[in-house]
Order: sequence, then C-alpha cells, then structure tokens
Amino acid sequence: MSSCSHQVAQGFNKNYQYGTFMKYLNLFRFGLAAACLLFAGASQAAIYKIDFSAKGFTAVTNGTTPPQDPISGYITFQADTFGANIDAITDVSLLIDGHNYQANEINGEPIGDGYLFGGLLNKTNTIMWGSNDFWVHAFTTIGGNFFYASASEFDAWSTNDYSYTYSKVPEPSSLALLFGGLLLVCLRRAKQWK
Repeated sequence: MSSCSHQVAQGFNKNYQYGTFMKYLNLFRFGLAAACLLFAGASQAAIYKIDFSAKGFTAVTNGTTPPQDPISGYITFQADTFGANIDAITDVSLLIDGHNYQANEINGEPIGDGYLFGGLLNKTNTIMWGSNDFWVHAFTTIGGNFFYASASEFDAWSTNDYSYTYSKVPEPSSLALLFGGLLLVCLRRAKQWK
C-alpha cells in the first residue's frame, strides 16, 4: 500500500471511530435525558420519624402497678407526604415490659394533624388486657394518650403525660447518586479517549 493511500486509510479509520463514538455518545445522552425525566417525574415517598416518651402511667381497671414507667422510643415510617397514609413502618425502637417491638408488629394511620400508632395484635386503636400491645396518639387536634398492655399482667396502663416530636429523615437522593455515577463513567471514558 502506498504511503498516500495508507494515510487516507488511517484518516478514514479515525473518522469511522469518531463517528461510532458520537453515535454511542448520542445514545448515552438520550438515555441520560430519559432517565432524568423518569426520575424527575417519579414521586418518592419520604421517611419520617416520631420520637416519644411517656411517664406517669396509671392502671386502667385493676389498680396494678405499671410494669414499666417511663417508656420512650421511636418509630420511623414511609409516607408520600406527612399526613398521608403510611406505606410502611421501616424501623422501631420500643421496649415495653421486656417485649421488644418489631416493625412488622406496628401499624399507623393518619388522624388529625398527626398519626395514631399501635400494635397490630388487636388493631391499631384497640388494646387487649394480658397481651403485649400499645397505642400512642401523636396528634394535637384531638388530644390523646399513651396506652399499653403487657402479657405479664391482666391490666392496661395509660397516661396523658407524654411528649412526641416528628422529623423527616434525610436520605441520599437517588438522582444525586445517579448523576455522581454517570459523572464517574464520563470522566473514565474521557481519560480512555485521550
């Protein structure tokens, strides 16, 4: 092959490689744009947390001494917005009279300007004496209380002396993670092409 035809072939090869690169780059840009639109349009549920503490429990019926006083803990839950129906209880830290509650034992429902949380054993707002169960009214528009029962005694205990705070749990944005990953891929590709 002559020197001139060799240079033409090399130039053609570089142009072909550049065209192929641009084709894939354009596909990548289209995919990125579609992903951004998809993520931007998707509504993601937020994680909320309620921290609570209660003290001064008194027996509801039999006059028994409360097995535990005070009680404190937290529940985290997922909802589209605060005040919306709860999608899932995601975490819990609640120990009452030796029973360590798990997320799958608790339910919550919106009421007033907050939520009602309780054990699933007998329904969210019902307590069965002689079972490990509880409820906490965590809203201000109606008022409320903290009730609990224990399998160790056939009674239930309640108090109006409790406090609670709600907070939104910060979590990393999926979109920020996506862009970070794509930036790394682009930087790596740019180094390979140099």
